[in-house]
This record gives sequence, C-alpha cells and structure tokens, in this order.
Amino acid sequence: MKSYKKRIFFLDRYPFIALILILAIGFFIFLLVKNSLPLNFFSGTIPEEEESKSYTIFIVSPTNDQNFSFVNRNETVPVQIKAKGAENLDYAVKVTINGLEVKTLDSPPYEFNWNPGESGEYEIVAYII
Repeated sequence: MKSYKKRIFFLDRYPFIALILILAIGFFIFLLVKNSLPLNFFSGTIPEEEESKSYTIFIVSPTNDQNFSFVNRNETVPVQIKAKGAENLDYAVKVTINGLEVKTLDSPPYEFNWNPGESGEYEIVAYII
C-alpha cells in the first residue's frame, strides 16, 4: 500500500500563529515609525489655526529727513500716520517724539499738528495700542 501522508508545514496546521506573527511585526514597525509622524495623526484632532493678525503702521508725514523752515514759533508740523489692518478695529495709535508721549489717537484719520517749540532733529515713533 501507498502512503498518502504528506508533510504538513507547521503554520499550515496552526494558521493563527502566522496571523499573530504578522500582527506583532506590524505593531513593532508602528512603534518605530510613530515618533516621526505628527501627533494629531494618531489623536484624531484637527489643529486649530490661529488667525494671524498683521498690522502695519507707518508715518506718512513728515517723511525721513524732511526739513521745515518756520517763520515764527506758532507754525506746526503736520503728522499723519497710516495703520494698515487696524482701521476697523478698536485700537489706538500712540505717538512719541524723542521718547516722550505726545499724543494718543483713538480713531482714523490718525493726524494732528505738532508744534516742536524749537528747531532741531526729532525722532517720531508710532505704536498700536
């Protein structure tokens, strides 16, 4: 008589062992790779993006190195400031000249006339507050 007994591979007899090995290798690879992936990928959360609020403020008048020739001491220098991005919001513009606060303008147009009092060089700086 012929023997019909075939050799059966170990994993053919117990297929769940193959499945466990595949899952274990996959989990090991996952642990190696997860640190290089973004955290929100695993948490399921969507990152909230903050609205970027960019405001630009610049002094239109007087321009850099502009000279004024006054005839008398009562003449003034027109100071005009533009605030891009902050016109429709509740912000004020603080103007300092040589480090001293001269004026706070609460709403557009940000303009005023300034009397320097004496001749000289002045540094005008505007801040959004």
